[in-house]
Amino acid sequence: MSSLTAALLLTAGFGSWQAPQVDRLAPMGGHRGTEVSVTLTGQRLFDPQDLMPSRPGIEVLDVAGDKPERCTARLWLEPECPLGPHALRLRTATGISNLVLFEVGALPEIAEQREGNAVQTVPLECTIDGDLRAEQVDRYAVQLTAGTLVRCEVEGMRLGVKAIDLALSVLDPNGFEVVRADDTVLGIKDPMLSFVAIEDGTHVVQVQGAYADDVNTGAYRLHLGGFPQPTGCLPCGGRPGELLTVTLLGDAPPGAATTARVQLPDDGEELFRFYAEDERGIAPTPILLRVGGPPNREPTLDEKKRAWVEFPASVHGVITGSEPVARFWFRAKKGDEIEFRCVARSLRSPLDPTLILRQADGRFLAYNDDSRGPDSVLRFKPAADGEFQIEVRDLLRRGGPDCFFRLEGEPPNDASTLRMVVGRNDEPVIAVPRGNRAGAVLQWSGLDGKQQLALLARGLPAGVTASFGPVQSGTNLVPLVLTAAADAQTSGNQIAFALRDATRGDVRDLDYAQYVPLVTVRNNLPLLGTTLHELPVAVVQPAPFTLHLDAPAVPIVRGAPLALRVHVVRADGFTEPVRVRSLWTTPGLGAGQVVVDGKSDSGELPLSANGGAMTGRFPIAVVGEARQRGGSVEAYSDFVDLQVDEPWLTADVGRARTEPGTGAELRIALAPKRPFTGTSRATLLGLPRGVRSEPITFLPEDRELRFVLQVTADAPPGRHRGFLVQLLVPAGDGAAPAAAVEHRFGGGEIRIDTKVAPIGEAKR
Repeated sequence: MSSLTAALLLTAGFGSWQAPQVDRLAPMGGHRGTEVSVTLTGQRLFDPQDLMPSRPGIEVLDVAGDKPERCTARLWLEPECPLGPHALRLRTATGISNLVLFEVGALPEIAEQREGNAVQTVPLECTIDGDLRAEQVDRYAVQLTAGTLVRCEVEGMRLGVKAIDLALSVLDPNGFEVVRADDTVLGIKDPMLSFVAIEDGTHVVQVQGAYADDVNTGAYRLHLGGFPQPTGCLPCGGRPGELLTVTLLGDAPPGAATTARVQLPDDGEELFRFYAEDERGIAPTPILLRVGGPPNREPTLDEKKRAWVEFPASVHGVITGSEPVARFWFRAKKGDEIEFRCVARSLRSPLDPTLILRQADGRFLAYNDDSRGPDSVLRFKPAADGEFQIEVRDLLRRGGPDCFFRLEGEPPNDASTLRMVVGRNDEPVIAVPRGNRAGAVLQWSGLDGKQQLALLARGLPAGVTASFGPVQSGTNLVPLVLTAAADAQTSGNQIAFALRDATRGDVRDLDYAQYVPLVTVRNNLPLLGTTLHELPVAVVQPAPFTLHLDAPAVPIVRGAPLALRVHVVRADGFTEPVRVRSLWTTPGLGAGQVVVDGKSDSGELPLSANGGAMTGRFPIAVVGEARQRGGSVEAYSDFVDLQVDEPWLTADVGRARTEPGTGAELRIALAPKRPFTGTSRATLLGLPRGVRSEPITFLPEDRELRFVLQVTADAPPGRHRGFLVQLLVPAGDGAAPAAAVEHRFGGGEIRIDTKVAPIGEAKR
């Protein structure tokens, strides 16, 4: 790297290396078919490059900014842009920001334009982008004629910024409150209401905090109109690509449509947002439908009016207040496992479902509640052929006309998925410095680690290549290192993953499912989040150092340590300390850290393998981090292979007994487990105070070691068991000591008895 480039890097300041943080957007949404100018505020937003949408429909026309706390973006919302939340991330020259939501709506947008508690006049069919402040009530006046049906919905917490809790109320022309709403299940916590104007005149819609608190403030979107407002539908799910005819649930005015046709997608998503639409408009809040599971099937009634279902199948129903339970009878054969899934809360049904499995005569067999998020899953393997029943109930034995559910029953099928392992406050993104490397650890589920499987990355930015660790049994983690060429341009993309099966010789897509919490409550419990199916990757400006890892010349064996030599190649003028750690380790393998200070260019990273460490050959990489002025920059090494072995020999450490001032002999029995050659060296480590012993050598044919212990007169009496024997075994014929395989064994004892004075010297 040239001195000019290094000088530019250092002038920029390492604070710029920390990823950008977007705190909010203004406005938080827009009307599709229009161009919207959005202001992003936050931290470290300098040198913005692009906005990265999570799905199509939004075109980024321009991104610009000249302040680290603010930038702007011009967006074109296509006329057919999918309604609802779109996940966006800001990409700068130094990283990728946290995820923020941008809502795309079907109504014209109006910005809040009020002072204090003044009333703003708005038309009926609109979406208002507002911002509730402390001790404030936002009021909007609407001119209505008697008999007009009005729907009001607020998006507050669903915007994904904070756990804001809002309430809605409506005042008639005389100033009397006619309707009020707080929490609604369909809106999670956001209120929704409807009312019919009973007289002509100005009605005032009020938005305020549901409770008095200075922090219960923030952005919201208020939807006003005569649009439909269903709360659910039956059936509430189907197979990917299926065309459903559904019955809408909820409060509908006379003459309104009660059915709709829904085309389910085949894009891998498990939930589909269906926005009900008729001549009155489009509902701002969608109904969620489950995509997947077994086919829908109608139960058949016998002479006792019992509903029989032939599984695999999906059945639907509503738990009403008059009969708050749904029962289905079925037949099953011995050993045929069935997984029952009741989907309700994840579809925003008011039902809190529980599953109860019984014999056909009602005898209890099993119960489940909330084993998969807010919904329930129960697996059943009958011990004999028979007839059984499965019950769906609300946890509190309640029901209602909109307490719908979907019950799926089929053999267990654990889908293959992949996700990125991230810390609590970290973002699942990868920023690769140009001419350098970045990495991550991926977690897989549902794969057969015994097969010859390999991961592939699709859609990488130009100039970026990917290297993966193996998919193997014994661990469900796979390390990933991305390398950006020195001439790669700053760019970004959302990447997908595939799986190559060497046994079958095919390549198939692998679902990447990353849940990103947006709003959390106590104990970081997510109240709102979104699942993404692509991983954001960006090429960013060069880092001021690179890392290189020397391949170890010898294996590490169970029960012993090994040091890896790490080299830091610094840009001119870069003298910050670099803290180096391992990217990942296999089960049973531990890794420490090493800090390479500004005066050094290398260090040793300590590894240790416990007695149950997974054996074999594994790729290992390290990551280095440097900090200055509150910022940070990371660089990764490439993979090198590490061999983890069983011990080449074992040592049974014996016991020695002596007294202060008297020497002793400690014997150690050796048992080789594999052939080795050359002269080995044995040393006792961690001997108690006052005890020392010289190292000794031994040959492959030796079966016993004899250490001469020298014990001083002030050696502490007692049983000492914390010492180890270190064995350095040459890795090859004539190998130097530095290329020796280290072994460590414990389990011995040195007993130092209290010295008894001769009788003639006893005190008088």
